Amino acid sequence: MTSEVMGEYLIEIKQVIRRSDQGVTRPFVCLDEHDRQLWVKGSASLARDLAAEWLCAQLAEEFGLPMADFDLVSVPEELIEYSVITDIASLGSGTGFGSIHVTGASELDFGDIERVSAELRADVLLFDYWVQNDDRFLGEKGGNPNLLWQVTEEQLVMIDHNCAFDVEFENGKFFDNHVFGCGKLYWNVEYREKREQKLLGILRNLSDKLANFPEEWFGDDEIRKIPLKSELDRFEGVLRRVEVDPKGFWEVTA
Repeated sequence: MTSEVMGEYLIEIKQVIRRSDQGVTRPFVCLDEHDRQLWVKGSASLARDLAAEWLCAQLAEEFGLPMADFDLVSVPEELIEYSVITDIASLGSGTGFGSIHVTGASELDFGDIERVSAELRADVLLFDYWVQNDDRFLGEKGGNPNLLWQVTEEQLVMIDHNCAFDVEFENGKFFDNHVFGCGKLYWNVEYREKREQKLLGILRNLSDKLANFPEEWFGDDEIRKIPLKSELDRFEGVLRRVEVDPKGFWEVTA
């Protein structure tokens, strides 16, 4: 069974298994109608966090980055009402964001960093800088990179963008902390020219993406009292700085 929101058919969640012990948001482990396992952040999450997840996942996919498969999901009210999971209210019924479980993957280890190609490291760094996502720290003593590593395929997989569009984002801090911070050295003139054109190409479809959010997410945020429309306007301003001020966008490499 599928549900329709704004003309889009969503993944229908049929079972909530448990809440994850990992991550700040602690998503819920769920099964869909095809028995696929998903990590779900539901309607009880902050609307701006769900919007950041949904928008960044689409942008990363269009950029060509290795994202875990994702989609909007529909959580039936009866799953919440009759669940025995104690904190099920933190999921909530309605439309949420789901990331399909990546088989054979574990969190990227510090020792795996060099296994990732220099170009991909530079691209992940650029993408996070573009969307102002300061949530990929990993050092010798550990961290939380929000990146997975598939050992058999030797493939990097990106997850979790709810912290993107950080209002406290600082360029210096970002490059110092990012797991691929050294990827900035790869941003030579040729790289910048090619990636700038790629970003500008993605921006041509940005208005369509910003118009494609579930209506139920547009109520005032009960915690921060910030309407989602205001947040989306701010998201757009963040993304368009490469278009409005390309010199300023790249000058961090100077």
